[in-house]
Amino acid sequence: MVTEKINGLQLFIMILLLELGSAVVLGFTFEAGNSSWLVIIMSTLGGIALYVLYTHLSSYHPTLLLTQAVRKITGPVIGFLIAIVYIGYFFYIAARVLGDFSNLLQLTILQGTPLLVVAGAFTLMVGIASYLGIEVLARTAEVLFPWVIVFGGLFLFFVYIDGLPDFRNLQPILDKGWKPIIDTTFPQGLTFPFGELIVFLMFFPYLAGSTNITRVGIMGVIMSGIILTITQVTILAVHGAETAKLLTIPLLETISLVNIQDIIQRMDPLVIITMIVLGFFKIALFFHAAIIGMHETFLIPRSKRIWLVSGAGIILIIITYMISHDYVRHIFVGLEIVPMYVHVPLQIILPVLLIGIAFLRHKINP
Repeated sequence: MVTEKINGLQLFIMILLLELGSAVVLGFTFEAGNSSWLVIIMSTLGGIALYVLYTHLSSYHPTLLLTQAVRKITGPVIGFLIAIVYIGYFFYIAARVLGDFSNLLQLTILQGTPLLVVAGAFTLMVGIASYLGIEVLARTAEVLFPWVIVFGGLFLFFVYIDGLPDFRNLQPILDKGWKPIIDTTFPQGLTFPFGELIVFLMFFPYLAGSTNITRVGIMGVIMSGIILTITQVTILAVHGAETAKLLTIPLLETISLVNIQDIIQRMDPLVIITMIVLGFFKIALFFHAAIIGMHETFLIPRSKRIWLVSGAGIILIIITYMISHDYVRHIFVGLEIVPMYVHVPLQIILPVLLIGIAFLRHKINP
């Protein structure tokens, strides 16, 4: 039974932090050339549709977690298997994102530090947050969110004050036509990060009062889309599409160019701290979704959470190392293979099937 509670503002903030998460660090692909920013706009529109799909699925059993609802919709046996699949999915995404940010720290401020050490430190923070619960995690997000927005705004402000962007780099628009934009939007842009909102089906039952989850979520998706579009336009204007494709961490390498009168410069550490905050919340939300899914699916009592979190944390570190110690391969798999063969089935196909089954059940047994 759900006892912890979060409010609508906290839901909005967590949606925004999750959406910005690794998308800010890795950036959207620049394969669509000068018009890559159009990919984000189209992906945002698709993200709104996906979020509405998820809230509609939740409306059939609003008081149940996703792992509970699938058993109500498809029956105990098939539902149990689907629940295990989603638990594994949330855990896998947590490991992928942990790999993203562990490599980020290795490449920047912790050069020479073993990946296992960096991932272990991250996992310790995430584990503590999961042990304390979604209510504490939501309150922490509420406290840190203003700082993320202020620092993020200042970073972009300094880039423009220093005169780094050259908007001629955005011309001509549609230089490669619509095909690369459409190809990049689906499946990559739609599923990462917008399709990852499916994780909130594990948190909707914690909402207190009469929060309109559809309206709050759509506002979060639109706001994150605006921020990501501004970021993408800035990167393109500073570097151009061909150079941006070669950058490991486009946003960080853009802001590192700022030098205003030899006074405001070397903001890299502050940028990295901001990115770490974003990464922490994304990892924590997926990890905690897996934890509460295991609690209810395998009937693990709340009193055993310390052992569950500890064991899952150790496994998370091991899986992270296995899939991300080769960073080039890690990025290739994350951007070229996972969207089509992991995200699309679990973010789009299966939810649509579940809604169809739930609709038929409701018609037969209103």
